[in-house]
Amino acid sequence: MANSINTEILVPEAVSEGTQINWARNIQLLNRGLAAVRQAEEMTGQEIQTVIHIAQPENALWWYKEAFQNGIADFEWIGLSYYPKWSSVKMADLPQALDSLKKTYQKRIMIVETAYPHGLQNADSANNILGEDALLAGFPASPAGQLNYMTQLTKKVLEGGGEGVIYWEPAWISTRCRTRWGQDSHWDNATFFDASNGNKALPAFAFFDQKRYR
Repeated sequence: MANSINTEILVPEAVSEGTQINWARNIQLLNRGLAAVRQAEEMTGQEIQTVIHIAQPENALWWYKEAFQNGIADFEWIGLSYYPKWSSVKMADLPQALDSLKKTYQKRIMIVETAYPHGLQNADSANNILGEDALLAGFPASPAGQLNYMTQLTKKVLEGGGEGVIYWEPAWISTRCRTRWGQDSHWDNATFFDASNGNKALPAFAFFDQKRYR
């Protein structure tokens, strides 16, 4: 339901982190969305799992508490973004944060957004969002460093009782297409493709291999 809703959904204009949430309004909108999913289940006869997505684990700790206090309806999954550049939670501490959320709210949990640069070179005119300030010690901005980040992060998620990791955005390669932010890609150094080598697939795809986590 929605995307990184640390503040509110369907606001008329941009709001910043720390803005007081109008929980009566926010919960009403979220619960109507969840109810629509249940109606779709009845109409199709198919089970549909729902996710409430919050950016960064430290925000989830207070957000879900307030959401339940204000009457959030049933949903199945806690979905989190985890970007070390913007999170105060160290990777080593991630299992504890996930375990706390899972046990407190009795929900399944996974990381639904994360990324790591495979290099620092810019392939086009659009500035890259993930630069040197996004790097962690021991994880260089290299194809091997990107794969190691994804592997170690996935291990930490599983250790904390999480069930999966989704990468964003592995295919945002440099093209002449336009987005809301302009032309080219702000993520070309954090995809799973090498812009300097004809967009050849990078080793990061190996993080999907479940044998790495047995």
